[in-house]
Amino acid sequence: MKSTAETLKNLIDCLCTAEKPLNAAATGGGAKSNFWLKICSEKTGVNIFRADCHEPATKGAAITTGHF
Repeated sequence: MKSTAETLKNLIDCLCTAEKPLNAAATGGGAKSNFWLKICSEKTGVNIFRADCHEPATKGAAITTGHF
């Protein structure tokens, strides 16, 4: 778990060169685990929280197309 969180940190660092986000939504099975969210938050320095939607990709697509 720690090595996966380290990979997440590296991805955030590569994608957010100017500044890190304060918050990020987690999705998928791992997002159900408070322990996993805590590890990711501590490793990345970003508040990782559980998305409030069961299908966030679908919701994002709907928002992008203006059908939400």
